[in-house]
Amino acid sequence: MSIWFFVTIDTINKAPLLDAVPLRTRVEQQWSAAMRGPEPLFSAEFAVNSRALHALVQVRPREEPPEVLLAEGLSAFIAVEGPTLWNPKPRVRRLRNAQELRDIRDFIVQKMLGGEEFGIR
Repeated sequence: MSIWFFVTIDTINKAPLLDAVPLRTRVEQQWSAAMRGPEPLFSAEFAVNSRALHALVQVRPREEPPEVLLAEGLSAFIAVEGPTLWNPKPRVRRLRNAQELRDIRDFIVQKMLGGEEFGIR
């Protein structure tokens, strides 16, 4: 059984550090690489704006609770750029049902990506 989470990782002090295209592109590539690793983490849609990364993350739990697996994956991602870019405490919300998943997916696609449906990333 999979568990879905909505994750927001803010830049340090919510500064608009990701306005620079090269940095934003690097962050997008790092996130994609982090989520392509071995299970149990998989990211569906995600978006990067000037102050944060927003993502839907699916966790396929094994022996550890899904929150522990997610925290480990997020910590590893944040460590790549270190404390000069990311707030070390991401905001995480566990989604309770399929409607919440659809709502968050719509939020990312419509509001964050400007209505362009990219499908699974």
